[in-house]
Amino acid sequence: MAEILDEFDPACAPCDKRYCDRLSVDEFEKQSADTTEEELQKLMNFLKDNPQSYYNVARKKKLDQLDVLSFAKVKVMSAIKGDNYLKMYFPSEKCKESMDLLQEQMVSAYNYAQGIYYSVMIIDSFI
Repeated sequence: MAEILDEFDPACAPCDKRYCDRLSVDEFEKQSADTTEEELQKLMNFLKDNPQSYYNVARKKKLDQLDVLSFAKVKVMSAIKGDNYLKMYFPSEKCKESMDLLQEQMVSAYNYAQGIYYSVMIIDSFI
């Protein structure tokens, strides 16, 4: 049975098991930079291998940003001509330009966070 603890019971002895190791600040910074770079590379590869996923998100975002008349026009024309109208209204070329810009901005933000302000080598390795 569980024991009943009072409000001011003495502290228990520290656990003898550890589930993680303590890292120095330098080790933590290196580990976080390495992990971020790996995940950024995975994201870049996903975007390269599955551009249609990004295009669908970009088209939806552009649709949400339209003014009322343009939004209504796209919705009516999509109902008449089908989903292909949305693809014609926001062509793949525009989506590709947007995706390329996004990738450049992600790499630029990563480089800035790492203190690499003008490194072409890092950017080239991602794109």
